[in-house]
Amino acid sequence: MARRSVFISYARQDRDDVEASAELLRAGGVRVFIDVLDIEFGERWQDALRLALEKCERVMVFWSIAARASRWVDAEWRYAMSLGKKIVPTLLDDTPLPEELGALQALVRKRRTPAVAPEPNAPRPTEAPGGAARRWGGRRLAPYAAIPAAVALGVGAYSWMATTHPPQAPPEVVLPAPAQTSPAPPVDSTPLSALALLRRAGELPVEHDSTAHGLDDTTRQLRHTLDESRLGRYGRADLDELATAAHAALARNEEVQRALDAGLGRFDTPDEARAFKDLVNELVATSARIEAARHRLGDRRPDVVPPLPPASAAEADVMPGGAARAAWLAAALLALIGLTLAAGKALRRGVMARRDPEAARFVAQVFSV
Repeated sequence: MARRSVFISYARQDRDDVEASAELLRAGGVRVFIDVLDIEFGERWQDALRLALEKCERVMVFWSIAARASRWVDAEWRYAMSLGKKIVPTLLDDTPLPEELGALQALVRKRRTPAVAPEPNAPRPTEAPGGAARRWGGRRLAPYAAIPAAVALGVGAYSWMATTHPPQAPPEVVLPAPAQTSPAPPVDSTPLSALALLRRAGELPVEHDSTAHGLDDTTRQLRHTLDESRLGRYGRADLDELATAAHAALARNEEVQRALDAGLGRFDTPDEARAFKDLVNELVATSARIEAARHRLGDRRPDVVPPLPPASAAEADVMPGGAARAAWLAAALLALIGLTLAAGKALRRGVMARRDPEAARFVAQVFSV
């Protein structure tokens, strides 16, 4: 599901006024690129600016007496025009626009701060005052916190399994001969492709490059891979795992639908919207087939090996794994912090978009020009 994006071209003397407009766009659910905030440390900023201009949907040129003297602003809007991008001149004062920009419909955002004398050919700053603080204030902290937290979570989970479930030789158990004369149908292990397909069905609609073809292909694969005849070959544990994956995929797609209903995103084409609806319907049908197969399997009473008796309290006290449990809990807490930071900003923008009519009006103005 594509998200609207805007590249902001401006003179550094106008940054305070430009930031006010950028915050309104963010509150309206728009992805905003501003060089000071969106270029990573160590990145070649000329290449980053060029790539951002090529990928954005609109280019806002904040025009002022300082912007007219800036060779960087001039180079950015001319490059955007050569790419055929939609340019929105945004007037901060009464400085006349160049002839090329003057032919375009403009917005008026009069500055709130006094005009600053321009500095001709001033170099593009690599970092604005206070920029580093904004980077590490939550907006840039989320990716750096989530990656090590995810690694720690994986290590903790592996330690948990290694200490609480050490490999043991299976006990020798002799089962009585079955009363039935015909052999029981073979029980296949769940193919990795079936689980991967269900997880893909929940992740594909939120990917930036999702297409109607990809959504339709996933829908067809669900119908073919998880039909009634194949589900009849799975064991109870496999069906339980498939049911969990199907419910998770449905929950993810319901979140996407709620975001669409709230106006926080949109599909690029009607075919993508139709393909998403078909995928959701197929997921509902697949989940129903899995539940029916679980119900049928629950009516059977095959001969099974009785579970081993639980360990006594004294044995439990000396079992290893206390340190692993503590590590796992710490890793889970770190992962939760990282994910919360990553999701908090998007949630805040969604709430602001619903509560702030000014943001909605401003976004509508920018994308109607």
